[in-house]
Amino acid sequence: MNVNKAFDHFHQASLQCHSIAQYYLGVCYEYGLGTMINKPLAFKWYEKSASHDQNIVGKFALGNCYEKGIGIMNDEGMAFNWYIKAANNSHANAQYCIGNYYQQGIYVNRDYKLAFYYYGLSAQGESIFGINMLGYCYLNGIGTSIDKSKAFDLYLKAANMKYSIAQYNVAVCYEDGVGTTKDFENAMGWYKKSADNGYELAIKRLDKLSENSLLETKEKDVGKFNLYLCPCFIIYLQNFF
Repeated sequence: MNVNKAFDHFHQASLQCHSIAQYYLGVCYEYGLGTMINKPLAFKWYEKSASHDQNIVGKFALGNCYEKGIGIMNDEGMAFNWYIKAANNSHANAQYCIGNYYQQGIYVNRDYKLAFYYYGLSAQGESIFGINMLGYCYLNGIGTSIDKSKAFDLYLKAANMKYSIAQYNVAVCYEDGVGTTKDFENAMGWYKKSADNGYELAIKRLDKLSENSLLETKEKDVGKFNLYLCPCFIIYLQNFF
């Protein structure tokens, strides 16, 4: 795909009030696709896109701008308001974000049941973030009763969708026997997948486990050496005296 041509097409369509093109033009300005990065212009076009009632992705993008201060000052209240508009129109990642707001008590009063509810909606919409967080809720009893088996199943589902944090969570479950039987080989496999996808905690854990495994191997080798050395040494002493 020629990103320069794509940018030109999005720009022309945006000037004709095409809401999806306005959203993609915002993406181009935010990430520098076919043009220079310009966060204020990204915000401007997301805002135009979001002004169309039917454009859910524009509303989500605008919420993201307000939350992270992209092209505009950070404003959690405005972020929540735009996220909820997208969430109420079944945008799965927006539902995940609303779940976070309720779980952490950002802008709204902390409400674990509502957090669980929105994570559930997000998971139904196949958001990897929502699926993973729903697993976290079941593991820790956030807005629901603890169910470690469900937690593991949800982590595994998100992990199979190549979400690095979920892959790490699956590895922890296998290592500690949480919601499943202990399986060191599987734990190492999932830590490696997570690490390969760049998740820092997995990289550190994999290094630590590799060090421990190497140390155990050395200790076993020393044990074998002592096992054979001692009888021989005793025989030697007996012959000597």
